[in-house]
Amino acid sequence: MIATNEAALTDLLRDAIVAIVPRLTTKQAQRWKPYERAVSGSSTTRRFRLIWTAGMAGLQPGGAMAGDIFEHFGELRVRTDYAGVHQTQTELIIDDFHQIGDALTKTKGTTTGVVLVIRVRTEYADDSAEDDDTVLVDHIYTVRYMRRLHL
Repeated sequence: MIATNEAALTDLLRDAIVAIVPRLTTKQAQRWKPYERAVSGSSTTRRFRLIWTAGMAGLQPGGAMAGDIFEHFGELRVRTDYAGVHQTQTELIIDDFHQIGDALTKTKGTTTGVVLVIRVRTEYADDSAEDDDTVLVDHIYTVRYMRRLHL
């Protein structure tokens, strides 16, 4: 098992999401496109950025270890823009949560340092109402991975 860190994981997981071919599509629903900074008034669906939640990370209790490499966990939010009719958004949001979970799970392996990806929940990322035409949604996952500790 190799050690990794959040920066390397971000690149790996971003690439896994970009490679997803969405099962559900609409006029506004496009392929997955990463962005670095939030912009107001997005009019597209599936623009996303990855956010590691500070305070929701650490050593995995009872986790694996090998020398100075220990199993860690971190909460990952896939902040995603959704535009369009509310009912269609809801269907896309639910399916995207599971499809992202599938893609992230496929990154597990001894060459990536990813141990496990757990689907946690989906929630609105801002105070947008459920009936707005454009909403921000956080798809939330717990990522367990091997990280080197310098003792």
